[in-house]
Amino acid sequence: MNKFILATVVLAIAIFFFASRYAAQYQVATKGTVVKMLLTDRPTFCEGGKSLQSQAAFQYNGMTYKKNVSRFFCSKHFVGEYMDMRYLRGHELVLYPDEVMGSSFYLIGSILLLMIIGVVMVFRSGKLR
Repeated sequence: MNKFILATVVLAIAIFFFASRYAAQYQVATKGTVVKMLLTDRPTFCEGGKSLQSQAAFQYNGMTYKKNVSRFFCSKHFVGEYMDMRYLRGHELVLYPDEVMGSSFYLIGSILLLMIIGVVMVFRSGKLR
C-alpha cells in the first residue's frame, strides 16, 4: 500500500499545480474587466521565423503581459494595435474578452474529486493498516 500512498501524493501535487493555474484563469475570466492593451510584440513565427515561441506581448499601465497565440493571430493583428483583453489587477494572465474556461479546468476538478473519494474508500476499507 505504500505505492498507493506515494502515487496519491504525487498525483495530488501535480493536480495542485495545474489547479492553481486554472484557478487564476477562472478568476480573470469571472472577475476581470475588459481593457484596451497595446500589442507590443508578435511571435517570431509571424515574421517568417521558425521559432516555436508563440507568445504575443501586450502592455497596459506600464506592465507587460504575455499571451500564447496561434498562427491565425499573425494575419489579424499587428504591433501597435490596441486590443480588447480581459485583465484582473494582480494577475499576470490576460484573456481574450470572449475566452471561456477550457474543459481542462473541469477535468482537473473531477480528477481531484475522484482521487479524494478513492483515498477515503481505501482508508475506510482498512486495507491501509
